[in-house]
Amino acid sequence: MRKLLALLFLGPLGCHAAVECNGVPISTGHFIVVDAALSGHPARLALDPIRNVLLDRRFADSAGLDVLSARQVGYEGRVSIGGAGAGQQEPGFGTGLELQAGEVIRKLPPVVVVDLRGPLGPAFTKIDGLLGTDLFSEHVLDLDIPAGCLTIVPRDRFEAPETEALAIERMRNRPVVQGSVEFPNGERHELRFLLDFGMSGGVRLSTRFVDEHHLDEQLPTTVPEHMETGLGGALRSLETKATAVELGDARWRNLPIRLARETEGADADPPWDALVGVALLKTRHIIYDPAGDRFWVLPAGQ
Repeated sequence: MRKLLALLFLGPLGCHAAVECNGVPISTGHFIVVDAALSGHPARLALDPIRNVLLDRRFADSAGLDVLSARQVGYEGRVSIGGAGAGQQEPGFGTGLELQAGEVIRKLPPVVVVDLRGPLGPAFTKIDGLLGTDLFSEHVLDLDIPAGCLTIVPRDRFEAPETEALAIERMRNRPVVQGSVEFPNGERHELRFLLDFGMSGGVRLSTRFVDEHHLDEQLPTTVPEHMETGLGGALRSLETKATAVELGDARWRNLPIRLARETEGADADPPWDALVGVALLKTRHIIYDPAGDRFWVLPAGQ
């Protein structure tokens, strides 16, 4: 029996300088990076909408972690792991690990260990793995990206903003919100956006959605100068222009977006229509309540 563990990840971010932070400082060179620790080993982990931690094999080796096979942790048959892109890897598993991020300490279930630097390229050389946002189910993540600060608030002490939250729908255990995109030809589409905190770009429409609406035929497109990569390797995209993207009351105008063109991998035919990533959210103050399935997009500084 073949099992597939699917993860979502695309590529690099823009760079923002951190200011004084009363929470957990984050750096945003190529990824939203949190300085954490795994069983006492310092680890630089990039936020991503997975449910656990995923580690780069080089970090596991340098930290002296025991990496077990899939069979040793209870899987039957061949196990493979993939994400955006067509490639697959056979993972190992780290067990008995404890995560510390800020004041949060959690014992982890078996952690997937794969080669991240190979498919994701040199931008990943200073990152040790991915940190799943839903590990913080007892907390609310207050993420002020322009200020370079992550505040992890216990849910029983969280005071919600007066602004109405966007409701989150879970698809394949991933957070999805409703939004819209408008194009220069006057077309407006309502979309289901995956909140992909690990994606470097702004908006990427799935191959399925592009094909259903013939967007590659109806819109002027170019081949991007810099192509994205995912956990499954190189991605295929076209680039076009949107006159507006909306998430609730938040609106972005006149921005480039990507149209996925690969026929395999996580962005080919997902249940959501598009990904929204950090290049779009980095100018805003965002708050994510995983257990409450709520998401706020606030102006920077609010």
